Amino acid sequence: MVKNIGETIKNSVVGVLKESREAAVGIVDVVSATVTKALEGVKDVGTGITSVVAGTMTGAIKAAGEVGADLTTVTRNSIVGIIRGVHEAGSFSTAVIRETVRGAVKGTSKIGGDIASVTKSVVVGAIKGTRDIAGSAEEAAAEAAQGGHL
Repeated sequence: MVKNIGETIKNSVVGVLKESREAAVGIVDVVSATVTKALEGVKDVGTGITSVVAGTMTGAIKAAGEVGADLTTVTRNSIVGIIRGVHEAGSFSTAVIRETVRGAVKGTSKIGGDIASVTKSVVVGAIKGTRDIAGSAEEAAAEAAQGGHL
C-alpha cells in the first residue's frame, strides 16, 4: 500500500473534487482514512510514516493539478487529514508536520505551483490539524516552518 499511496490518494482526491461541493471535508476524510489504512501494514513506522506522508501530499497535489482545483485548499485540507490519519494510527509526532510540509513544497515545485501560497496553506492546516488532536499549535507552526526550508 505504501508504494502506491500517492496514486491512491490522487485518484481519491480527484473523485472528491469532481463529485463534492464540500471538497474540504471530503479531502480531510479520504486522506485521513487512506493514511490510517496505509500505516496499519507498515513494519518500520519511522520510515513508513515519512513515505506515507510524502506520497500522500504528492498525490493530493497531483490531483489538484489534474482537475484544476485550488492548490491551497487541497494542501491545507490534506495536511489536516494526514495529521488525523497518523494520529489515529497511533504514530503522531510533530516530525510528521515537517515531512508533510517538505512534501508539499517539493510537489508544488514539480507542478509549477505557487510555493509561497502552498507553504502558507499547509502551515495553517498544520495548526488546525494539530489543534483537532489536542496538540500544540506553536509546535505545529515551528515544525511546519522547518519543513518549508529544503
